[in-house]
Amino acid sequence: MQFNGVHLQQELTSNSMIADYSVEKFIYSDSINLDQVHFVSNGKQNDLKSELTWNPKTANESDIIWDTYIIDNKTLSFTLKPSYFSINEQRWEIENQSDLTVAYEEIHVSKFKLERNKQYITLDGCLSRNDADKLNFQINDLNLVDISSFIGSEVQMEGIVMVGLREVPVVS
Repeated sequence: MQFNGVHLQQELTSNSMIADYSVEKFIYSDSINLDQVHFVSNGKQNDLKSELTWNPKTANESDIIWDTYIIDNKTLSFTLKPSYFSINEQRWEIENQSDLTVAYEEIHVSKFKLERNKQYITLDGCLSRNDADKLNFQINDLNLVDISSFIGSEVQMEGIVMVGLREVPVVS
């Protein structure tokens, strides 16, 4: 893992927080090479507004925006705003505003949709040890050639994946 041109600036007071971090170049193994990575977060009390960008004004431009709300010391709530990221010149859209809550022994996901052309992945529901909780997910027209290049796999995968599962119980 390699970081070049790291600049960190932050300010913390009794009622607010500002973080502004940038990395001119980030390299991880042979598969991830990002330029002009920028993370900024501003918050007051338990509420943070954050944005992460990389490779601006290129075919791999990415911009992910979210809010974080700290409910208590065991529970975080994230609101993922419509955003996008690109890897290997393939742009994936985070279509809807979606919510993710991470609690002590459960994860709630609401209205998450990741889409590229007609390919998409959706998640909605809850993962926990409670039998009454279910996670609904759907994978539509996911091209394995795209996924293979996305994860930097040495094995070339081919084919289209379609899966739709509703009310999937989590086995503990």
